[in-house]
Amino acid sequence: MKALLTLSSEPIGGMETFSSHLLAAFPDLKIIDFSQTSGPLSRLPFPPATMAQKGLAISRHFLKVQKALKADMVFTSGLYGWYLSWKNPGIPVVNILHGVAREFAEKSYRKSTFDYYRMKYVYSWAEKISASGSFSVCNSNFTK
Repeated sequence: MKALLTLSSEPIGGMETFSSHLLAAFPDLKIIDFSQTSGPLSRLPFPPATMAQKGLAISRHFLKVQKALKADMVFTSGLYGWYLSWKNPGIPVVNILHGVAREFAEKSYRKSTFDYYRMKYVYSWAEKISASGSFSVCNSNFTK
């Protein structure tokens, strides 16, 4: 059985659409998203690191249910698996990169905005950590 850690399982954007394709390729895939988390991390967003915080909550939830799922591999979506690189789950981790936060910040935000620094430093840090110690794949040549 495979698991996918992602922000949302609703088909609303690129990551979610990619998740649905992954589900078609692996029918036994269990999607673990933020809606399944509980505890203080799921209730109290810290604005400078909201997405990274959600990644922490999603990864912690997976580690709690991992044995019950009998997962033999876990896919992580972008920065949402960063905590797993610190808490080795003992199974292969495949990190799927959908974009690069550092470059997105450079191309999309003015340097005078809060979002520029959050994306460039906090989210890109979480992406880098999420990719370390895992097999990393890109969903497009642009992302490479």
